[in-house]
Amino acid sequence: MVIKTEMEAAALREFADQFTSCWACGFEPGYPDGIDYWPRALVIHHICRPQRVHERYNLARLCGMCHNLSHYQQIRIADHVVPRLDPCHVLWLKRRHDRYGHDRKKLGHFWRGELPKAIRPPKWYEELYKKNRRRGYPGTWAQEAERRRMHRKAMGEGK
Repeated sequence: MVIKTEMEAAALREFADQFTSCWACGFEPGYPDGIDYWPRALVIHHICRPQRVHERYNLARLCGMCHNLSHYQQIRIADHVVPRLDPCHVLWLKRRHDRYGHDRKKLGHFWRGELPKAIRPPKWYEELYKKNRRRGYPGTWAQEAERRRMHRKAMGEGK
């Protein structure tokens, strides 16, 4: 990854410091999850790869395994072929994990062709995410429903 300015380097460091686990599988360095894959370190993934724009709207946080899967590499774990992580899945993860940095209009400017629709990743990723993070993806239906229920209860409406 070529970094052109110290400001870009600082922005990438800030992004890395803010997001300390893989958005797809929930892996966090120092907390083994039983998957024997190397390299498993966290990396910054560029959503629009050809331009490598180091702006927040173009960045996602993935572990080495999920990053390789996002670049169409095939990975087997215990005789199971891990499903690919397509760009449409990374866009969905971006919206869930980084709502303030999610900007489809800016991404569309750099995307070759039409920006794909954001689609939830295959179930394998969420199951591993739940195992690693002990909860589902941020902003999932169940979490939003629970948040609304707790808000109504706090306001005295949920009796």
